[in-house]
Amino acid sequence: MDKIKVEMIEGVCNSCGCDKQLHGAGTLARIKGVRINCEGDIQLHDADTYEPVEIPLQDSVFSLDGTIPEISVLVGMAIKVYRVRPDPEWKDSDAIGVHINQPTTWLFRIVNPNEKAFGWVPVAWLGTVVVFRADQQDLTPQQMEALSHFSRYNVRMALQQAAGVGWSPWDRVKVYETMTPEKFRSFFAEFKEEKKGDPMWEAATPPL
Repeated sequence: MDKIKVEMIEGVCNSCGCDKQLHGAGTLARIKGVRINCEGDIQLHDADTYEPVEIPLQDSVFSLDGTIPEISVLVGMAIKVYRVRPDPEWKDSDAIGVHINQPTTWLFRIVNPNEKAFGWVPVAWLGTVVVFRADQQDLTPQQMEALSHFSRYNVRMALQQAAGVGWSPWDRVKVYETMTPEKFRSFFAEFKEEKKGDPMWEAATPPL
């Protein structure tokens, strides 16, 4: 099992241009990504779980490798995850759960059928992260939310089938068949329908 690479970057907030924005400004070409906030940022700063971010393509963050969840590659939307430096307001807090980032943790389920830890989440992701597509296409909060839910629920059900839950256990390789671009686009459409009435989802588009 590959060890998850942790690369810490400076904080990134949403595209309002506040002082936590990553380096770079002006008329440089930019890329849109998503900040996935941990419970500490959500509770202390009234932040949304998924927030839009926007930085220049020339930003130094892209000199880092980031960590790519295998599930994102299989569904055709490979993403790179970067851990953000923790906010001092909650960094050393003893409050239960402030460091937790479940939406990010579920992205890293081990789905390689040859892995001994198949089906497990190798490590809990703690703290806030920012996410960009590996191909440097724009990424929206809605696409990121859909991928997190897909990983947590749909992939989990497939893994349970492979583990022998149900009447006819699946071969491990069959789990891969549930994680294709077509399956994810279908899930996105269903998920968007469930979000009907949410103004943030009205114009949501599936990943290219």
